[in-house]
Amino acid sequence: MYFIGAFYRRNVFTVYGWLVARFGPGTQRATAAVYLLARILASGVRVFIAAMAFAVVCEIPVGWAIATLSVIVVIYTLFGGMRAVIWNDVLQGVTFIASIFFAIGFLLHVIPGGWETVRGALTPDKTAIFRAGDGAIFDAYHPLAALIGAFFLTLASHGTDQDIVQRCLACRDDRGARMSMVFSGLACLPVVALFLAVGSLLYVFFEKAGVAALPPDQVERVFPIFIRDHMPHGMNAILVAGIFSVGMSSHASVLAALSSTAVTDIYKPLVSGGRMETETDPARERHLLIVSRAGTVVAAALLAAVAIVAAQEEEKGLIDLALQSMTLVYGALLGVFLVGLFARGRGNALTNGIGMAVSIATTLFLRQAWPRLGWGPPISWAWYTVIGTAVCAGISLLGRTPARGADPDGPGSALDPGRPAGPVL
Repeated sequence: MYFIGAFYRRNVFTVYGWLVARFGPGTQRATAAVYLLARILASGVRVFIAAMAFAVVCEIPVGWAIATLSVIVVIYTLFGGMRAVIWNDVLQGVTFIASIFFAIGFLLHVIPGGWETVRGALTPDKTAIFRAGDGAIFDAYHPLAALIGAFFLTLASHGTDQDIVQRCLACRDDRGARMSMVFSGLACLPVVALFLAVGSLLYVFFEKAGVAALPPDQVERVFPIFIRDHMPHGMNAILVAGIFSVGMSSHASVLAALSSTAVTDIYKPLVSGGRMETETDPARERHLLIVSRAGTVVAAALLAAVAIVAAQEEEKGLIDLALQSMTLVYGALLGVFLVGLFARGRGNALTNGIGMAVSIATTLFLRQAWPRLGWGPPISWAWYTVIGTAVCAGISLLGRTPARGADPDGPGSALDPGRPAGPVL
């Protein structure tokens, strides 16, 4: 909520644009670059996961599935823009939820004994949400890790990730944006419950009810294998539509986010020489539109390339690293934004840059080197954003903000010179 108010006060197109008035264009470009790299890695792997499910069900090469998904999404993103992305998100979300309800009903129907069998098979050790005990605090499923880690992760994703925040920035005003943010948080709960329900029913179907056997090396493909091998033809088309819908939905939104960030926060400041522009030039706007569309195509190509590499390196641990790439950099991004919002007069381009670099290096160390060194219990990914935020913010606070960027809403602001001082939010 605090972030949304600040973004609307500055009337920004991307979240990183807010940092210009606060710290200058250097921090804007640095945060945008970090976001672009991490988001390409993370979303590229997600494209592979969606394409893999589609390829298993349709029995086609995963490369063809990646290409099909990419081409379709690029076409409607290019011609429809953000409006097409949002409305397709709605339609695809409805399709996906409907298909999940259908899958739950069908699984309960084909499991011998139905709900009674399911209830007897799901023992407490299979349905436990948290794990507690001595030394378990660094486990992702410890209550404290879940509470604190989820708070920081949600704050970072819903405050500093353009892929998520862009939907709020498309609202008519900050009130509508705040309402959409609240609804988004509430809507996550039933969606997660539906996913858990499908996973639990698949476990009973394959492991407990003895209906079918699942090869040990195919556990990650359990849902598409169930659709392909155990659902009647015609009925499985409903689930195929659901899988394809969720793949297109996540793919389209990230293309819009990558393109807008690259153009607004990196390309546009470079071609304008860092000047603040107060007038609209129609020719320049047409040029930026062309560049933005080209950026969408380039982003789609990069995501497809990462997806193809992920398909080839599936068993080498690179997928986990790519999926966790956002948690590795969220702390760096969140630390800069928190200093910008709540520590007026502190932080500058130099200390922000050093803080971000050290933050990312720290989370990479915790993930890659810490478990091998054996200096202590493994630290789960749930703590990466917490630790990364503390490191980045601590270093950023060491610097003093130049007078022009001390308060983006006060006197000396690069965007509002002479404006009376007032709260950021």
